[in-house]
Amino acid sequence: MDAARLLLDCGCPLPLAGPLTTAQAQTLGTWLDVDPLYLLGREDRPVPAPHPYHNAPQLLWSAVMSGVAAGTLKEVHVLKARGIDLDRLKSWWPTDDARVMIAVVLKLRRALGSYEVASYQLWEPLPWNYGKSRGELLSVMLLLQHLDARLRGGLFFRGVEISVTDMQGLVDGTIHASAVIGEGCWTPGWDLYDHLPPDALKVPSRARALESSLRHYGEWRSWITPGGQATPGQG
Repeated sequence: MDAARLLLDCGCPLPLAGPLTTAQAQTLGTWLDVDPLYLLGREDRPVPAPHPYHNAPQLLWSAVMSGVAAGTLKEVHVLKARGIDLDRLKSWWPTDDARVMIAVVLKLRRALGSYEVASYQLWEPLPWNYGKSRGELLSVMLLLQHLDARLRGGLFFRGVEISVTDMQGLVDGTIHASAVIGEGCWTPGWDLYDHLPPDALKVPSRARALESSLRHYGEWRSWITPGGQATPGQG
């Protein structure tokens, strides 16, 4: 019955009996962020290409704001590899190393008749040790922190640590984001939070990295003053 409701809600044509059609798999895959070919048994990797936002963080900003406005965004998970101190990365680690990646996952929950269905939307993992990506990651997480404060914690913005193997799986598309999200993974106060509070922006290098990302994206620039101080509440 749940499967039938899901198919109907996605606009899949009747009849519902028998194997999925290509059209049904395409609709379901889009709705649940799963590769349609995986649903049809033609692909081993369950994950479609992650949603890109490198060079254009406003794409992720827009997805977050749209989800908040529609009431479908329930949680935002920011993932890093377990046991990695982001402030002490080895200079020789390559930017495609899973240990330096930060991944953002949006948990969307939508009504399905008397049921609710959750989907996990993966946005491309970006390397923390690459200056431009770090600026974009900081801009996104400053947005999330600001929204979480305004919504009094209603956004459920959380840091999550996962194994290096699982992070590599997300990068490669061999595991779905839903496989690494769980209550046991919450780690409030992990080291990336040191970059988010306003006091952290007094460090000139961090302020410059953030400003370089924000200068194209409107009113968030007002958070940074010429002296590297933050001005909370603006924007």
